[in-house]
Amino acid sequence: MHSPEVYHQELVALLDSPAAELCVIGQLSPALQQHLGNAKVHSHDNIQQFLEADASMQPPSVLVLIQADVIDTLPSQLGTICQRFPNQVLIELQYDPNDKTAALNFRQACFAMGFRRALNMVSDGSEYQLYEYRLKNYKQAPDWLNSRFWANPERFNIR
Repeated sequence: MHSPEVYHQELVALLDSPAAELCVIGQLSPALQQHLGNAKVHSHDNIQQFLEADASMQPPSVLVLIQADVIDTLPSQLGTICQRFPNQVLIELQYDPNDKTAALNFRQACFAMGFRRALNMVSDGSEYQLYEYRLKNYKQAPDWLNSRFWANPERFNIR
């Protein structure tokens, strides 16, 4: 668990280019806004508004800030976001720590779509979970999938 200050610093450090451009869906907290500094932030109230926005916009990172009550509608919308912005998508869920079903449903939905847990924080009676999706990290190549095990180069000169 992280303190709010450390959490926001690590979240900004996770961004591909925090000083350049970022799309934010949801309400950005003043503390996080302060950590983003001079970054060009494109804000949208909800996912549907974001998906209907200008399709030519290609920011390096997308940050989705959601509440526990919209988890059921997320999978199809997040899938669309991941397809349109494969560089980096971050999802932050804020929920009541006593509501473990919201956290479990959110975690299952994120893992099913290839997200990885990045950060976790408890602050002011709320808990925050941050998950990250990057296409380049979606599937790691297994160790055995290389020429050393398939081509046997040490045997090329044997007759």
